[in-house]
Amino acid sequence: MSTTINNIYSSGLSTASLLFNSGTSSTSASSNASNLASLYSAMWSSYGQNTAASNGTSDYLMSVKNAGSSLNATIGKMLDSSSNLYSQTKYEASDTNALTVTTPGTSTAALKNTQVTVQSVAAAQVNKGASLEANRMPLTQGTSQDLAITDGNGKKLSFSMTQGSNQSNVDFQNQVAAKINASGLAVKASVETDSKTNKSTLVLTSGQTGANSNFSATGSLADALGVSKVTTAASDAVYTVDGKQKTSKTNNVELVSGVNATLKGTSAKAVTFSAQSDATNLVKAANDMVNQYNALLSAANSNISDKGASRLYDRLTSISKTYEKGLNAVGISVNDNGSLSVNQDQMNKAAQSGALEKFAKNTNGGPSYGFMGQMQQIAGQTANSPNSFLSQAVQSTSINQYSSNGARSANFINKMSSYYTAGMMFDSIF
Repeated sequence: MSTTINNIYSSGLSTASLLFNSGTSSTSASSNASNLASLYSAMWSSYGQNTAASNGTSDYLMSVKNAGSSLNATIGKMLDSSSNLYSQTKYEASDTNALTVTTPGTSTAALKNTQVTVQSVAAAQVNKGASLEANRMPLTQGTSQDLAITDGNGKKLSFSMTQGSNQSNVDFQNQVAAKINASGLAVKASVETDSKTNKSTLVLTSGQTGANSNFSATGSLADALGVSKVTTAASDAVYTVDGKQKTSKTNNVELVSGVNATLKGTSAKAVTFSAQSDATNLVKAANDMVNQYNALLSAANSNISDKGASRLYDRLTSISKTYEKGLNAVGISVNDNGSLSVNQDQMNKAAQSGALEKFAKNTNGGPSYGFMGQMQQIAGQTANSPNSFLSQAVQSTSINQYSSNGARSANFINKMSSYYTAGMMFDSIF
């Protein structure tokens, strides 16, 4: 069909000339129109085949480029000594029941000689009501009861409510809780149930911790439900850092500049800290590298019948096999098909010992450039020139053919669609 297409273009014949040659009989016109219909149909088929082949090639190249770009970026970051994968410090408290360090600092925010004591933690006010028979009816004898709550911000809520004659205590408690929660007060209500005793309790809790979060609950309904009395008082956290006393409305505090902690309980003695290298980011990058390598390998395997894709697959598997011993030492194993797997526990240990960092930065650790150097080279090539892993034969027969005959066929079809319609109209006339 491509020969027929080329002949049409080279001959200079137009669709109109095929239909409207002077002296054309109605029979000839009808025959020409029929021939054009066949050509038009065949043209769509030829164009579709070129398009399908091109789409398959494009999908492969796009997969290679995307996987290569991601792998190239990750390896570049791992090879950069100034990236946030390295020089991170994690602090461990000597008493994690008293506090935990929540924000990793850098080496300049040292806690090495810092001592912290925790006298009290910040608390929210809690008013825990009476435990009532959950299914008993009714608590308030069908009479209207009042409840007034004022939160720590001075906002007030007052309402009256009557328990239905057939309403259980737990249903009524939930109805009260829903009313409070819908009000926007800085007080939250909940109902606790005990399946063993079949009892339920209304609990009011301030929305925040700190001494200023206290609230009041008064009225006959508060008394009946038992929530007028304070069970736990609102309070600030009190702690010392190197002997200097501090207070906080919350339990999230800054110990020194750049290092935060969460206070959890009182400490019997001063809490001290030990610094460890924090390899969390490096471990994540190593896992990303493995996943991106596997994605690139999978892309090559998806088009393995192509010599260029096969060359990419063989190159990747050759590199991983060459450096298998070094990969194993940091928790990365090489599978039979050349893909990589991670033993997370082993990798975490390698990160803590410094072995993973040494492996990641070691570009001269073996023949040629070492694993990371080899991977960076191939990742950069696939990211910037993915078509270098496509055979020349496919590039010439699929890409170039599509850009010439295929594209020209598309232009021919766009024009023919209107000519073909006109031809069928004349065919019906003749």
